[in-house]
Order: sequence, then structure tokens, then C-alpha cells
Amino acid sequence: MSDNIVQCAPEVGHDLLLNTIADADTEYRSLKSLEAYAGNHRKTSIINHPTNVLKTTRDRNYQRLNALPGIRFPRTERFPVGDKSVSAIVTDIETAGFSMPLIIRETGTHTAVTTKLVEEKAELEKYLTSVSGDSVYVIEFIENASVDGHYTKMRFFAIDGALYPVVRHVDEVWNVHGGNRKTFMNSHPWMVEKEKQFLTDPASVIGAKATATLQKLPGFIGLDFFGIDFTLLEDGTVLIFELNPAMRHSFNHAKKSPYMRPHLEAISNAFQAMVERKIAAT
Repeated sequence: MSDNIVQCAPEVGHDLLLNTIADADTEYRSLKSLEAYAGNHRKTSIINHPTNVLKTTRDRNYQRLNALPGIRFPRTERFPVGDKSVSAIVTDIETAGFSMPLIIRETGTHTAVTTKLVEEKAELEKYLTSVSGDSVYVIEFIENASVDGHYTKMRFFAIDGALYPVVRHVDEVWNVHGGNRKTFMNSHPWMVEKEKQFLTDPASVIGAKATATLQKLPGFIGLDFFGIDFTLLEDGTVLIFELNPAMRHSFNHAKKSPYMRPHLEAISNAFQAMVERKIAAT
């Protein structure tokens, strides 16, 4: 049950609680339960307070991140599916002012398993016939290809207020993912060199202005750990694709690209140092 922590709370308190409930869409009730527990144990220090995790859904990120100078988050709205007919859902999306092309995905899914760019109404209708969840996200598509036709997705982890570079993926399709590393990226040595540069000195790749913009996010978001997937638009605006604490820290890419390992180890060490600092402060 999602409220076990409230109903069966231990009699002895804790100095530090590490919250690994990271998906505000799929684990809303669990996060609300932990939030209630935190309210009754205010002296307990919490890494990633549930109140702030709850604010990291895609639609809430859209609502709040665009208020920050230098940042753009694509318009993102949640549409209930439930027992609605496909035509009714399409009407809801059109009435809300979305136009093609647009991105659609089921809420609470990751790694793009349900993500699709639809360019025609018929594609949207076909997609909606296969939805298994209760709601979908409809997301504004913002063209962000470079002049040479490449798409880039960079990632930072924010840990204890500092930013740590994770990856700089390049692809020839809009939906950039790490699986391309062993094919497309590795066949273009300059892409690998650019990623090495980003991992070593990210400001030299994205510029001082974008760096300063991104460095404001940890304080604004209020989480001890989270990830940011982004690229830069032509005018230097930071286009954020995703921001939440549900991004996993993995060494998989380092098996084929060993130059990544020291930077991934730095992330592990930073997280460990944060935990130790917080324990010492209790």
C-alpha cells in the first residue's frame, strides 16, 4: 500500500531519509504518502523531498520553467484518455490549440517506449487506439536541428547544488538516444571528441551564458539530485526536453566508450559525498 510509511511508521526516528521515489506520474500516491510522513517528522533530513519531486511532471515543468530567462520548455499538456473515444480525445487536443507536428507519449513512461512524432491527424488517431494508460502527454515539437542536420541532447546531473556532465549524444533523428553511440556517433570521430570536450569542460561547448542559466536550476528546483536533458537553440536559448530525478546513473556507455568512466565515477563520488555531508550535519 502506498501509505504504509504513514500507517506503519517506525517508532524510532531517522536522521536522514533517501527518497528514491522519482516518478511523479506513476508514484503520485506514494509521494503524497511520503510527504505526509515528512510533515510528521520535520526534524528528519530528506534527500529529494517528495513535495519537490511532485513538481517535476512534464506538464508542471512546462508551467514553471518557461518563467526563467534563457530557458524554453516545450508546451506540454496532459490529456485524460480513460473511456473517451479517439475522436473525442483528438477534439480535446485540437481545441487546446495544438497543431501538427506534435509529440505524444503515455504519461509515466520513459526511454521513449511510447513516444511518437505525429505529423497528420490519421497518425494521431492510430496512436490513440493503442494507448494502454489513463492519460497522454501532448508536447509541442520544436525543431532544433543544427545547420548540418544533426540533433544533439546533452545531460547534466545536479547533485547537491552542482552540475555534473553526463553525456552529449548526437544523432540524425529528432528523438536522440544513447543507442546511437555504437553506430552513428562512433562513425564520426568529431562527435566523440566534442563529447569528450563537454565532459571535461562543458562551458567551452555550451557557452558561459547557457552555463549560468543552467546553474540556477538546482536552487529553483529544490531537489538534491535530478537530471536535465537539453540542447541549445540557434539563439542560445536552453531547450529543456526533460527534468526530473528519475534519470538513472549507468556505466553502460563506458563499456564501449571508456573515456566516460572518470566522469561517471565523479558523479558517483559526488552523490556519496552529499550523503556523507548530510549525515554529518544531522
